[in-house]
Amino acid sequence: MRGRPAELGPGLGRDGALIEVSTTLLEAGLASTVPAETRQFYLPDTNVLITRFFADDGVGEIQDVMPVGGAAGARRHRLIRRVLCARGTMPFQARVAPRFGYGMDPHTLTEVEAGVVFTAPGLTVGLTATVPVEHDGRDVTAEFTLAQGESAVFAMDEAGSDAVPHPCSGEEAAEVLAATVAFWRNWLSASRYRGRWREVVHRSALTLKLLTYAPTGAIVAAPTTSLPEQVGGERNWDYRYVWRGNLDSDV
Repeated sequence: MRGRPAELGPGLGRDGALIEVSTTLLEAGLASTVPAETRQFYLPDTNVLITRFFADDGVGEIQDVMPVGGAAGARRHRLIRRVLCARGTMPFQARVAPRFGYGMDPHTLTEVEAGVVFTAPGLTVGLTATVPVEHDGRDVTAEFTLAQGESAVFAMDEAGSDAVPHPCSGEEAAEVLAATVAFWRNWLSASRYRGRWREVVHRSALTLKLLTYAPTGAIVAAPTTSLPEQVGGERNWDYRYVWRGNLDSDV
């Protein structure tokens, strides 16, 4: 089975801050507001990323899911961030700041019953959350505290022609997470490698799968663009395309 385009390849900091690199730059900071030790890892044999916070008064977790398989259905351009508290209490703050056209295109923000809609030329993105959010007409923020066993969900997806975002409840987020985990583990089960480097080989395979362009099966160099080796320098490549030299090395 071919992967989807690497158009929603997020870069995540250890503090839970996310930067989405496609035709839209999205700062989606989501982190604990108290001093905490952080640990970041993938759920075994999947591309579901976990950011865990260890603070004096609690343990919290952010689960970042790009849905595939099962519950994902036709809604392929979607990002779900599920926040949980495993012990004690944990305060969090969130900030969603999209910048369309690599920051060149202006956008409007509209409140709707289901959430918030960001509209720019050629692209409309919806945001829903299970906690109250505020906005300044451009960006969205939220502050909330979770107790043990509680969770919150933030979901962003490309809105349809009716510009209505698709709400994501805690139950749906759990179902999507389970379906996505099952998809990746089922895909990886085809591997016949049983050597001592199994974990490294499988992680490499999962990464290459994320970089695979669905219509052709080609592997892009990286889901990034315009990152020069030196600021102001001439080596300012667009890595979202397939470079034959890179592809040969990958294969």
